[in-house]
Amino acid sequence: MTPSGHLMMSWLCGASTVSTKRERILITLAGLSPDTDGIGLLADGHNEILSPVASCFRP
Repeated sequence: MTPSGHLMMSWLCGASTVSTKRERILITLAGLSPDTDGIGLLADGHNEILSPVASCFRP
């Protein structure tokens, strides 16, 4: 499931079951938590793209 799918499903569940804004936010964040493991992929891609540039500045 995509992060946007997790966001929509958790927001819908929170909006239909709880009444306070704080609880809805907590449920939505809990629904997004399975997608946090993909954050490291951004750093890996960034390092691969910039590694040739960084090697130009090494002594």
